[in-house]
Amino acid sequence: MIRDIVAIVEDGEKAGALLDAVGGFARQTGAFLKLVVLTPAQKVSPAIAPLESLYVPDVVLLGDDAANVDAVRTRLAQTGCAFEIVGLYDDGSALARAASLRQLGDLIVIGGRGDWPTAGLRTRVIETLLRSSGTPILLLPAGLPMPRMRHVVLGWTPTSPAFRALHDLIRLAEPGAAIDVVTIAPAPRTGDEADVSHGEVERHLARHGFVAQGQWIIGDHQPDATTLERYARGVAADLLVVGGTTHSHLRNRILGGVTSDLIERADTAVLISQ
Repeated sequence: MIRDIVAIVEDGEKAGALLDAVGGFARQTGAFLKLVVLTPAQKVSPAIAPLESLYVPDVVLLGDDAANVDAVRTRLAQTGCAFEIVGLYDDGSALARAASLRQLGDLIVIGGRGDWPTAGLRTRVIETLLRSSGTPILLLPAGLPMPRMRHVVLGWTPTSPAFRALHDLIRLAEPGAAIDVVTIAPAPRTGDEADVSHGEVERHLARHGFVAQGQWIIGDHQPDATTLERYARGVAADLLVVGGTTHSHLRNRILGGVTSDLIERADTAVLISQ
């Protein structure tokens, strides 16, 4: 059950569709919404230079910072949800760390690439949250509503992040939801290996009242993230759920990876657990 939602945005106007979606969802479900507004600066004022990051109450924000927070406040007020706004003003790397300290909630919501004008800030924020927060992150591309989690695709490999994704899904999905447990493999699995991979997961989900079925995708030569997204769209799923992993920027650039691919290119709603 979702009672506390944290949403993180950079530009209040560009993130307008996200604010409408998450604010409307919070009102409908009775959840409380904390909105963290990030205003990047190239250089911190000498008056606050000793501080790594700064929480600036909206009543004292000036200039562009005040306008940014005001745009968010005005948009959220129209949704009728209960909310508070936290304004953060600093350089990009400090903003990512500061945002990770404001993440206490049941779910973190972050919009698509087009909602974030500062190159790389969205990726830094998501990677920092994955390393430090322990809270599932919903990536919601512009124009999509908040998913109600009635039909979900779980990208599955028997790893620690995948097990955490499974537990988060059980907590967040609607009662009786249909859950497709999808594994991408170069060859079919049989016997005990197949049962451990899917059978136990399906039985566990069934005991929680969900309708679970396993699906194997064999020999697909597309990136795994592309395959999972294509499958989710093909079955009209509300959400794709995966366990997140983080590596160095260099390793991600060389090796890719499902998490980094989904962060950068996903056009469907994706829930990442870490």
